[in-house]
Amino acid sequence: MNSFADREISSRIFFTLAITSIWAVLPVASVFLIFFLIYKMDERSYNIPYLLFLVSLSFGLIAYTAVSVDRGGEPTDITRYAAQFRTLAEIHTLKEFIFSAVLTDGGIYVVFQLTCLLLAKTFPTNPQVLPLFWVAFEYFFLQMAIYELSIYRKPWEKNTFLILAITLLFGTSLFTIQVELLKQSSATALAAYAIFRYMNGKKNNGWIFLISLLIHSSVLIFLPILLFGKKQFINRYYLLILGGAFCLSLIDINKAISLIPVAGLAERASFYADIEGWTINKINYALTFLYTLMLLLVLYDSRRKNKDNTFDRLMFNTIIVSYSVLIAQFHSVHNFVRYTYLHSPFYIVTFFSVFTGNMTKLSRLYIAICFILVLIFLNISYTWTYLNSTYTNSFMDNSLTRLFTSNVYVFLNYKAVN
Repeated sequence: MNSFADREISSRIFFTLAITSIWAVLPVASVFLIFFLIYKMDERSYNIPYLLFLVSLSFGLIAYTAVSVDRGGEPTDITRYAAQFRTLAEIHTLKEFIFSAVLTDGGIYVVFQLTCLLLAKTFPTNPQVLPLFWVAFEYFFLQMAIYELSIYRKPWEKNTFLILAITLLFGTSLFTIQVELLKQSSATALAAYAIFRYMNGKKNNGWIFLISLLIHSSVLIFLPILLFGKKQFINRYYLLILGGAFCLSLIDINKAISLIPVAGLAERASFYADIEGWTINKINYALTFLYTLMLLLVLYDSRRKNKDNTFDRLMFNTIIVSYSVLIAQFHSVHNFVRYTYLHSPFYIVTFFSVFTGNMTKLSRLYIAICFILVLIFLNISYTWTYLNSTYTNSFMDNSLTRLFTSNVYVFLNYKAVN
């Protein structure tokens, strides 16, 4: 028995060393190899969080090469993060740090600022480590959130996980946006991880959610899922809740909040209400349409589940609340555009509910294939449009050949000037 256990441990160690070596040589191309090996190999042969960590680092390395392209438009946020990094690198006292944090973000994004300070002090001349760390961070917790979803009320099924992970990474998650909205996307990924752990009945989710809140306060809109996810009134009055969300979508929530006489809150809401340059575009409408279509399928399927007593209240409530908080932002253009881009894990929850629903296996397969293909097409179309716009970053000079053939050393020696 011990001999068998020893061989299993040795086999896992050998596999870990082998896949790490391959990843170091071809970090981007190996993403597809890792998913293929997860599919082909016995799950006892590998450690899934470690493999997802390698995948996340691959996306982080691509972000490491991000350069704001000057085509006559405004510089991208990567230049602002680089400037902030250089400011933090020159800080020598706690007083200077507090002043910088308050000046930059009002002092509320403590975890983000402290992490950036640590990176700046460790690598004071290399601001590229900032997108490397945070993009790897957000992709890791996005994937871990999907892993939690794949074990929801049943043993882990790698086929289900792979379908969800591929849909997330190459469909619902827009890489260029993940890089551009660094703080908010990192916070959303960690908040989603906390919420999906909560769905699995695990502990310490409140603390994890609090950390995400101290990365970026926008995740506050997901708090109702943690507070009311298990409440019966959600699934009982879901039509009223959806109706209320659609009513709220007719007003600018930021302008409404700006009328609340709370120090700091009114000013920040007023700032976002008056911000210019944000418009709802085709990708926002397309994602919202697909999300709404998936919701309608969930509502249809829930009626059938009620009849045979297989209704899942927690899953249903999570879908209803997450959809409602997004659609309520529709008239608050800045909010809606950002949340549409970063609602990725909650699109996946809705897709997961349909994919594992009571419809026939053929119907579920047909819906899944159509959903995934449309999302991948939208992702590629948006990325192409972004890379050819006046407001854009380039990644490894936008060379697919270099991205797929470069090793870790080449990536880390790429000099991005922002």
